Amino acid sequence: MRIKYRNIVRDDNNIIISGSATLVKNSYKPNSNGNRKGNHSRQEVVERLGKVLWIDPEDRMKGIFNSPTRGIVHFDLSSDCFTEVSPSDERLAGTKVQDGEACIHVSFGNSYLFFSELCKTPFMSVLRNSFGENKSFYQKVLAHVAHDCLRNEAAIKCGDYLRQDVLSCVLQDISCSTLNCDSPYFREMSDDRLKVRFFKTLVTEMRKQNPEFGRGCYVDSTPLPGEAENNPFNALSSHGTDGAQIQSRLVLVLDIQTNIPLWFEIIPANVLDKSTLQSISADVKATLDVTIFMFALDAGYARRELFEAFNRNNSMAEDDSGNLRERSVLVRMPAAAGYPFNELYVTCKPNIHKGSYIFDYEHHTFFGQCVEIALFDQPEYAYVFVDKTQADDLIRNWREENWDEWTGLTESQQDWYQVKNGFFILIGNKEQTPKEALVDYRSRARIESFFRDAKAYLKILPMAKWNKQTVKGKIFHDIIETIIYRAYRKSIAPAHMTMSGLNVCLDSWECFRKTSALLELKTPNIQVREALEKLGYAIPGHIEIEDLRREILEGVPMSRIPVTQRTKRNTVKNVCLSPDEKLAALEKEKNDRLRKQAEDRKSKADARAEEKFLKAENKARTSLNKALTKAKEKLEKLCDRCAPGNRDKVMAEIANMTDSAKKTYDDALSAAKESFEKAKKEALSEYEQSIKDLKYQ
Repeated sequence: MRIKYRNIVRDDNNIIISGSATLVKNSYKPNSNGNRKGNHSRQEVVERLGKVLWIDPEDRMKGIFNSPTRGIVHFDLSSDCFTEVSPSDERLAGTKVQDGEACIHVSFGNSYLFFSELCKTPFMSVLRNSFGENKSFYQKVLAHVAHDCLRNEAAIKCGDYLRQDVLSCVLQDISCSTLNCDSPYFREMSDDRLKVRFFKTLVTEMRKQNPEFGRGCYVDSTPLPGEAENNPFNALSSHGTDGAQIQSRLVLVLDIQTNIPLWFEIIPANVLDKSTLQSISADVKATLDVTIFMFALDAGYARRELFEAFNRNNSMAEDDSGNLRERSVLVRMPAAAGYPFNELYVTCKPNIHKGSYIFDYEHHTFFGQCVEIALFDQPEYAYVFVDKTQADDLIRNWREENWDEWTGLTESQQDWYQVKNGFFILIGNKEQTPKEALVDYRSRARIESFFRDAKAYLKILPMAKWNKQTVKGKIFHDIIETIIYRAYRKSIAPAHMTMSGLNVCLDSWECFRKTSALLELKTPNIQVREALEKLGYAIPGHIEIEDLRREILEGVPMSRIPVTQRTKRNTVKNVCLSPDEKLAALEKEKNDRLRKQAEDRKSKADARAEEKFLKAENKARTSLNKALTKAKEKLEKLCDRCAPGNRDKVMAEIANMTDSAKKTYDDALSAAKESFEKAKKEALSEYEQSIKDLKYQ
């Protein structure tokens, strides 16, 4: 093979300003007699290298090219190797490489809000500590995450998206065109060291906020696509001639409290059993030093081996500190042979309608009873439930359509039909109330929501990756994306908009590069302003590119003061704020804002208490005046009618009425004052606690 250069033009400084190159090879076609005699060689194009940016002056077999498929790459013909090149490479100085330059209007709002909110979470620090050693690869991770979370399901490649976004000004160590082909990126992501480093960092960061992170976990799996003719995952589960029939599964471990994954595996199996739990638990313990103490499983895990490993006799295990903790397992009992499904119904049938076994949960009424059983010769707890709300609704509809069949049933059959649509059983090795067991198991629905988000919004598990490396890298990337997507969706909830609606709204807020260091922002429309105001953001007119880069890449919070005001302030003081000073200023601004909020809450509470006291005082005074008026009228009437000898008795009665009215007034006024003072003390106590919390922060 050789590199064929065409129309190379250089300027006075010997810098290439135009020209293209193609990788070609010579080939010979045999003639009709089957030999090459008399035939000429023919050049075949292997690959179009694109525009020539630099040629090695000592060896023309090496050069840098702007490939239409690979982006800016260095190619060495002797080793037949392509390597990526940063647009800021010194060999490209003076060339017309404008890849990533925001010379015209580009989208600003989505990336600005996305990374501003992401920097408030621990996940940005996790990404930085996990991938930050390689600067260009870290920027690739950010580019792909932003593209998949913000593209709003548009059919646009990552490089093309980045070229139209303000991130092209920030992620300057990668070429936009190299991102359009994601297979090299996913091959890098398949490195198991990256996976271990990411989840170790995630556990460390999350335990700073919640020391119990990872102590209790859900373990569940989802099947990967199983079509034999178009299934790249068969490569992970082929075992002989029947390999295509075995279904690979993605097994995920989620923390119970936060619903954040802390490990995942791909297993070549379609049956889930004890070995799956043991292997996952061992992996998590060995790599992350996390011991799992809680499993909530579906009926597919209910097997003899599981109950031999987890039962009432071995429900304790040592935690990370060496202390014994309860290791609980909840699994749904299948209605299959070998399980006492019908026997437990008969046992609990007399109690199903007794009030002492009834409880309410999630707007449904349940019957629940705990029964000690022996399952496969292992001691277990069986929690028998009937969702009475669901069962009653379904049997009512069925009876209306099948009345003749209903009347033909025996009494015992009718009793079973009354409850069968809500009857289910959970098996556990931990003694607890039926309601506690149901709450633990129903919380398992969170892992299903994680799978749903990953599949519905981010299109996890595509069918376009055809080797083991890219499959593993793609799934690892999708897990990271889903974590960040869910965190971002939660943070923008105060805007009261859907993710897609907010993305479309903010896409209209654009910017362009006014100078090499400054972005000028267009005036956003009213929808953008309202959304940002709900989320607590000001509307700047300019932003310094270096500030934006430091916030996204280094985690240094950007000042939200508009650039014009910030520049004027620094000019007057003749100082330039360092990153530490910016952090201190932001912390002071936050503390002042929280202190003002606490003072406002105290003032409002005092005002409400005073208003309540005045109303009570006016009400008591009105009652007193009415009582005095009534007593005076009664006195006048009785004085006119009664004999002179009875006047002393009448006067005494009127005095009693007056004293009683005054006492009622005094009691009401005293109660109002006591309530007023109590409300003021509570407001003051709340205010002092807020100030104390602020100081501790």
